[in-house]
Amino acid sequence: MALQPGPKQVHDIPLFGNRAIYALTADGTLKFGLSGTGANRTDVYFYGNTASDYLFLDASKNEITLAGAMHINNEAAVTFFDDFIGERTAANLESCGYTTVVAAGGSIATVAAVNGTVVLTNDTTDDDTQQLSHELNWQAENVIVFEARVKVDDITNVGMFVGMTDALNETTPNLPVGRSAATVTSTATDCVGFVFDTDSTTDKWFGIGVKTDVDTAQIGDTIAPVNDTYQRLRIEITAAGVASFFINGTAYGAATAAAVAPAVSLTPYIGLANRSGTAHAMTVDYIYVSSKRE
Repeated sequence: MALQPGPKQVHDIPLFGNRAIYALTADGTLKFGLSGTGANRTDVYFYGNTASDYLFLDASKNEITLAGAMHINNEAAVTFFDDFIGERTAANLESCGYTTVVAAGGSIATVAAVNGTVVLTNDTTDDDTQQLSHELNWQAENVIVFEARVKVDDITNVGMFVGMTDALNETTPNLPVGRSAATVTSTATDCVGFVFDTDSTTDKWFGIGVKTDVDTAQIGDTIAPVNDTYQRLRIEITAAGVASFFINGTAYGAATAAAVAPAVSLTPYIGLANRSGTAHAMTVDYIYVSSKRE
């Protein structure tokens, strides 16, 4: 059966044996390999100009192979990724384009761990804040995808911000955004990120934005960090500044409109603050940012 032209066409799912090949859904999405797992999986080939140029999706391995002249167009996107391999002090990180703010008694450094990590550590001074950012190279008007894999040793008496913000560091011992009771306490003029703060009455991750010094609607309040357990925190920001939040690959709350000003330059930022004078260690496995190239 051939696909018919036109928006939002609905079709039956064609079968090859007991395997679904594709479906065109009511919202106009074309889906391939809808056959489940195991013996019913569907491997998919996408061919280019010749039979030797193709993209192959091996469903049994969750693996994509590019063959022949098929390739990823790196010209279309700007990408930053740091897996924090090797050992680097705060000074070494700064020589690689990072900005670090290390409060007295604290530290920021990569460690010789499996996979490579950077660890932010603070001392017992109340509101002691460690900050790690990179460069102001990103604007939402070009569409931004941000992701970081993070964990904290203990989720009691701690504040964290993971996301994008408009300043390389906050000049006072604050995170770009925190929460006090049920109130957002923002320092940044423009930012969007995940916030966890035990000064709040609800100790959960919140997705929060600030657009031109105006706090936008909060989302979330159902998932908390777990002691010494990694979580993948992802934010997708449209050209209009609409932010969608994901935890471990699952959408978290509704998309937030007007989360950040589209034309403001942003940096990836990780911040750790203690609360009630408790020292903490926050580990970052990697930071990833991608955007359309101008």
